[in-house]
Amino acid sequence: YNILYSTNGGASYTTITNNFVGNSYNWTVPNINNTTCRIKIVDAVNTCKEDISDANFTIAPAQPILITPNGGETLSSQCSYAITWNAATFYTNVLLEYSLNNGTTWTAIGTYSNTGSRNWVVPNTPSTQCLIRISNSGLPSLFDVSNATFTIAAPITVTSANGGETWYGCNTYPITWNASSCIYTFTIQYSTNNGTSWTTIANPNNTSTFNTGNTNQTYNWLVPNGITTSQALIRVYDYNYGTSIGDVSNAVFTINPNVDITVTSPNGGETWTGLTTQTITWTNLPAASGQYNILYSTNGGASYTTITNNFVGNSYNWTVPNINNTTCRIK
Repeated sequence: YNILYSTNGGASYTTITNNFVGNSYNWTVPNINNTTCRIKIVDAVNTCKEDISDANFTIAPAQPILITPNGGETLSSQCSYAITWNAATFYTNVLLEYSLNNGTTWTAIGTYSNTGSRNWVVPNTPSTQCLIRISNSGLPSLFDVSNATFTIAAPITVTSANGGETWYGCNTYPITWNASSCIYTFTIQYSTNNGTSWTTIANPNNTSTFNTGNTNQTYNWLVPNGITTSQALIRVYDYNYGTSIGDVSNAVFTINPNVDITVTSPNGGETWTGLTTQTITWTNLPAASGQYNILYSTNGGASYTTITNNFVGNSYNWTVPNINNTTCRIK
């Protein structure tokens, strides 16, 4: 027997097999969606002898099978990830969608050829309730979904300073963050006014370790002296894509001036007469080197003039210059 099938009610036929001996045949049904199918059996020796299904039958499409991601994965925002599926279970192009809320709502990724794989640039939409849904583009009601939720990690997460810390000028502190392995250069900034304005620390800072998944990054920051604020923040973002791909400290932290050296005299309000000898005094903590440069200002600290360098001790007898000024300071 020759065995054939039709998908147009018998107008034309496609061969399944020829010269088959027996009265039953196990047929792997093609993956199509058709309601006008028929089978025709023909005597292979005398082809005028044949019979056809008395009426049409239906071939329904197979259940689609998604392979990855199928639950439990952690994907990095901005990175390319291969969504894969069993191509044999689809009869048309495939429609890919993702959900960030365990399937309550869906966002289209796109419609693609049935190649079994499609690279997806993971969006900057951090969530632990992500799913992928895949369906035949011509029959979206027949689909497969990830067996369990997966995670899309934030592209950058600042971990230090992240709120509540106290940092001091002239000290080095590690700014740390986690970053997607697809981000290779960063801009690092600090704010002293809760984010109203920002000052750049490093731009760009190339510190990616190029590992898969999120990577731990560190920048050792020498905090400038003279800052007094309880409204400090750190911001790290992708140098190439700007602040939309970045993160800020979860809460404000404090930056105070360095206290290793404290001027005790003159410390404000004194009147010293020109050409007299006055004693400049200061205290120090153990972290100070013990060698000091001594300077004075006549414009409230906008600029300074050196009195002496590399002085050892905690008091210095200074011959005051013969000037008339009310905005003097010692540094």
